[in-house]
Amino acid sequence: MNWDRKLWGVELTTSRVDCAKDKLLLGAAWHDAPRHEQYPGEISRALLFATRREALAWCKQKAGRCNQKHWRFRAVRVRETVRVERGT
Repeated sequence: MNWDRKLWGVELTTSRVDCAKDKLLLGAAWHDAPRHEQYPGEISRALLFATRREALAWCKQKAGRCNQKHWRFRAVRVRETVRVERGT
């Protein structure tokens, strides 16, 4: 039994001197929409979208509120895979 979905995420890059220049896949904490209350043991999640259009709209909205001079948001294709590990 597998859970295997192709989705869209958001990658952040920065050109600020005081920040690492590595690319970062953003997590759900970046989203402004209210979330359900976290359940005990819940892991952090990537900020995921079903369509590229939704991811691009989020990037555009966030870029308008952030300093575009230093930060760049980009929609990227991601794969979410979950499978049962047997025998552990």
